[in-house]
Amino acid sequence: MASKTENNRVDNKSTRRVKRSRKVMSLANKMRVLEMLDQGETNTAVGRFFGVNESTIRTIKKNAKAIRASASRGTPESLRKSYITRNAELEKMERDLHLWLLKQKMLNKPLSVYIIRQRACRKCKFQFQCGEKVLEFIASNGWLDRFKKRYGLYENKWLPEEADHAAAAGFPKYLKALIEENRYLPEQVFNADETALFWKRLPTCTSIAKDEKMTRGFKPGKDKLKVLLCSNASGDFLMKPMLLHRFRNPCPLKKNCQRHSSVFMKANHKIWITEKLFLNWFLKCFVPEVKQYLNENNLEFKVLIILDTAPCDKSSIVNADPRVKVISIPPNTTPLLQPMHLGVLKMFMIYYTRRMFDYFADLMRETPKLSMKVAWKDFTICNALTIVEESVREIKQTTLNGAWQKLWNEVVTDSESFLPVVEEIENIVASAKCLDGEGFEDIDSSDIAELLDSHPQKIVEKYFRDVLASQVDKSRQGSLTAITQRTLKLPLYQSNGRDDSKEKDPSVEYLLTFREQEAGPSTHVIPSCPANERQTSSIQIVKLWASDSYSSNEVEFYEPQDESSAED
Repeated sequence: MASKTENNRVDNKSTRRVKRSRKVMSLANKMRVLEMLDQGETNTAVGRFFGVNESTIRTIKKNAKAIRASASRGTPESLRKSYITRNAELEKMERDLHLWLLKQKMLNKPLSVYIIRQRACRKCKFQFQCGEKVLEFIASNGWLDRFKKRYGLYENKWLPEEADHAAAAGFPKYLKALIEENRYLPEQVFNADETALFWKRLPTCTSIAKDEKMTRGFKPGKDKLKVLLCSNASGDFLMKPMLLHRFRNPCPLKKNCQRHSSVFMKANHKIWITEKLFLNWFLKCFVPEVKQYLNENNLEFKVLIILDTAPCDKSSIVNADPRVKVISIPPNTTPLLQPMHLGVLKMFMIYYTRRMFDYFADLMRETPKLSMKVAWKDFTICNALTIVEESVREIKQTTLNGAWQKLWNEVVTDSESFLPVVEEIENIVASAKCLDGEGFEDIDSSDIAELLDSHPQKIVEKYFRDVLASQVDKSRQGSLTAITQRTLKLPLYQSNGRDDSKEKDPSVEYLLTFREQEAGPSTHVIPSCPANERQTSSIQIVKLWASDSYSSNEVEFYEPQDESSAED
């Protein structure tokens, strides 16, 4: 009898259903579901595509209005991390707080948890029901942790998440198949990327840099340029660099405009490469120079250009020339895949810094009575452009070719090549110690590495620009145009159409400034951030610059869990 009971228990366990794991969809995926339904797909087909039940798709369709409203108040980063619709006032506060944090980071202002929580409480007067009690929003530590996860902010850094290993793992396979299908040669495959260049910046330990910050009306962006470099995969052709200045015709260049014909000079008050400027560069610089280069090498003018996912890069040129195919790398994969980012822009910065210090050293050697402060004041944009031209010419073919190892390793001829970062930094230190002035004799490699790292600011600035552009889109058009271009469309590797919307004006004041509410009776005075909380890690910076080389170990990529969805 006992054995029969045990057998029945075993049979019941074997026939018992295994509980299915609950699958939660982010707001970004829910928006993709609604988009597919709007295109005429059935509930069954959409559910099969996302691997969920048909009832889940019907529920999303039923709540479409609330989902669209919640998505319109978020950012591309928060859509990937949020799973439920939330209070409108709370979402608006978090969006404004996110933009404010990015602006504070761009201005290098100190931040602390106390400052952020107080800012959130002042911006949001949200009340919620908890049982029979009505509680007020107090910006608790739990809310702050969830806010940082929703917007992809690193601990104590407040930077957007930058590396997507899963997306980076599949893109080289896609690129290889595309190259084989269209029979592109290494000479016909190009990559372009941009970086900021503060052409007059000196290490922070020098007296000149300290005095400059103390000057009344000092603005760190006055000496800023934007540099766009473009090269092919073979490394034997580096195009004329595009330089973006704040003014169309700076005073020092009025009499010397003919001397700098080897750069493509443009102007933008915000020093942002807009869609119009990028199209101008493409038609007047890229197409003529590439056509001439391919004709000289007896090759067909059939070109593939790879760009990142900035909205100004791709949409303006995707249909400009049918012989040029434009694709973009997946979002958040620039430090893993972008060839220009993996060494070329870095070496350009190093060469520019070394040549700038050599210029000052030679000038003071020729004129012993000249002080470094006077020489630095007389250093104009005209001198900087000359150094830019020389630095671009110094970039070696092995550097240009070796930068493609992560994206297209079959084309790299010398896989053992490396970047002489440490040697070049030592040369810069030697030149800096020859200069006359307080702080120059104490310069070491960590100061130079910190100076080099202070130039790009691309992670924060570009992400801030993308977030701002998406908010402008939604405020003007009431749609998710900018978000769907970067987050919701599949595949992310190629644009199937041209953005018909007009060029967005990034300088929208109501998105950059937030009116402070009048202080109430319970408002506390916000203390300034202590000096020891500021993020200055020169040793880590110099290790980063010294260790990043082509001969280093490959980055470990993680394969996506569902490859079929990426192929579709």
